[in-house]
Amino acid sequence: MSEELQVVPIEEQISQELVKHNVTQAVISTLQEKYGDLQISGIEDKETYLQVKEGRKECKAFRVAAKKICEKGREQAVAIQKAWVAKQKEVTDQIAAIEDPLEEQEKAYEAAVAKEKDDRKRKQEEQLIMRQQLLASMGALYSDGSFTIGEVSFQLSVVKESEQDVWEESILPKFKEEYEKVETERIEQEAEMKRQSGLDNFLHDFAQLVDLDRKHAAILIFIAELSDCAVKCAINCFDPVTKQILEPNQQRKTEVSGTRFVDDFQQIDGTAIVLQRPRFDVA
Repeated sequence: MSEELQVVPIEEQISQELVKHNVTQAVISTLQEKYGDLQISGIEDKETYLQVKEGRKECKAFRVAAKKICEKGREQAVAIQKAWVAKQKEVTDQIAAIEDPLEEQEKAYEAAVAKEKDDRKRKQEEQLIMRQQLLASMGALYSDGSFTIGEVSFQLSVVKESEQDVWEESILPKFKEEYEKVETERIEQEAEMKRQSGLDNFLHDFAQLVDLDRKHAAILIFIAELSDCAVKCAINCFDPVTKQILEPNQQRKTEVSGTRFVDDFQQIDGTAIVLQRPRFDVA
């Protein structure tokens, strides 16, 4: 049966090597006992001086021996260490030759991604400002994170982040269509309001056409006859069959009234017809 290989701890190996050269803890203790307490009392104490000098030389001899032993013992370790250091540099340099270009590409890619992200963010901010201005010109309202025109509404994120083709082809046309619809309704309402206002103004101004003040009674007769005519016309509009049956005497009365009105109307001073509030204070 083969003997098993036993590994001696490094501390024990060192101690054994020092023992071979008589550098032991016992020797160090002996040196301490012999020379540790020596003290030269003065210049006259030559005997102690000689003992100190002898002790120093003996200590030096053991110290130099221990140093040489330890240096020799670690020569192999130092060589191994240097070999490891050299191999480390060789291998890491080879790997770095592959790793460094990859790292450069990695950093360049990450920088490009960060730049693209910043550019996209800046572009979105700029296009949001332009799109907000356009929507505001169409009367869009912003509420609860959405832009709204009539029945069409899109969230802020959609308006801000959508690509230009999506904005121009899908989103903006819907806003424009709804804006045109709302604008058409607004114009129609304004036109209707103007027509109604014009009719009201006409009736109001017609009633204020002249200041009667007891001088132009013929105008009052004319207005009364026109009003009566307007009422009759309104009634006739609802009568499916209009009947105009006049007696000869009635026709003559109508002609006389018309002639009298013309005569009175020709005598009216033209400057009396002005637009002002009516004065029905004729006594």
